[in-house]
Amino acid sequence: MIGVSVDVDSIAAHLRGYGRAVNFNCNDPVYCTAIPRLLEVFDRQGIKATFFFIADEAKEFPDIVKEIACRGHEIASHSMTHQLLLNLNDPETVRRELFLSKTLLEEISGTDILGFRAPSWSYSPELIDVLAKAGYLYDASLFPSALMALYRLQIVKRSQNRISSGGSFKILLSSLRLHFKKASITTIKTVHGNMTEIPVTTVPLLRFPVYHTFAYVMPLNVFKSLITVSSVRKVRQYVLHASDFLSFKDDRLDPDIKCHPGMSLPLKEKVGLIEDLLAFITEREQSVPLKNLCHYNG
Repeated sequence: MIGVSVDVDSIAAHLRGYGRAVNFNCNDPVYCTAIPRLLEVFDRQGIKATFFFIADEAKEFPDIVKEIACRGHEIASHSMTHQLLLNLNDPETVRRELFLSKTLLEEISGTDILGFRAPSWSYSPELIDVLAKAGYLYDASLFPSALMALYRLQIVKRSQNRISSGGSFKILLSSLRLHFKKASITTIKTVHGNMTEIPVTTVPLLRFPVYHTFAYVMPLNVFKSLITVSSVRKVRQYVLHASDFLSFKDDRLDPDIKCHPGMSLPLKEKVGLIEDLLAFITEREQSVPLKNLCHYNG
C-alpha cells in the first residue's frame, strides 16, 4: 500500500524559501493552474491522496479545498504560514501554526484534520508532543536521510539574517541525527495520546529518499529502480508538490522560480513524468491518503 501526498506550497511560498520577500496573492499559479491539472491527472489514474495546505493561503480558496475533499482526498495541515518550526517554546507560534491551522482548515473543508507536515521538514521530537496535544492523529514531517542535512544547509544559507550561527549548527546536527531515526511507520506514545509518524520513504541502508523532486536530477530508470528497491517497505508514501504541475516557460512564472527543481522542463514532459511514475508506483499497489496508513506499524 502506498500513500500519496501533495504539499500545496504557493509560488510565493517557494520564492520566500529562496530569500524573496513575496506576499501571497489570489492569482497564485499553484491554486489557479496547478491544482486543476493535478486533479485531472489524479482522477484519470484513480489516485487518492493527502493534500497538505498552508492554512493562511487555503482560506483564500475555500471552494478549491472543498472540491478536493469532495473528490475523496484528505485535507491536512502544512502549518498556518509556512514558518520554520524552530522554536516550539514560543506559545504564540505553537498556537498559530499548529492549533489555529487545524481549526481553520476544518472550518474550510468540513472535514477532520488528522495530519500535519512541518514546513521544510522541520521535524523535532518536541513537535510530536505538541501535535498530539493539538489533536492530530499523525505527523508526516520526518525525512530520515543524511541528504536532509544538505537541504538544511540551503535553508541556513537563505536565512542568514534570521538564524544565529548557534541555531544553524543545531539545525545541521539535528538533520544528521534524522538519518538514524526509524524509517518505517511508527507509533509514538505521548502524554496526550498516541501519534503515528509517517516518514518520507527511503531506500533501505542507503537511506536515499524516494521523493518526486529527485526524479528531476537522475535518469528515470535509476529512479524507478530506487522505487522498486524501496518496496521492501510494505507501506510507503510518495511525496509531490502542487508546483510539480507547473512549468516556468509554459506558465510564464516569476523568473526567480526557474532554479526550482523541474521548473525548466516543458509542461508536457513534466506532467508526462508524473503520470509515468504514478502509473509505475500504483501498478501493483493501491494509492491511499496518508490517514489510511495510521494503523500500520513497523
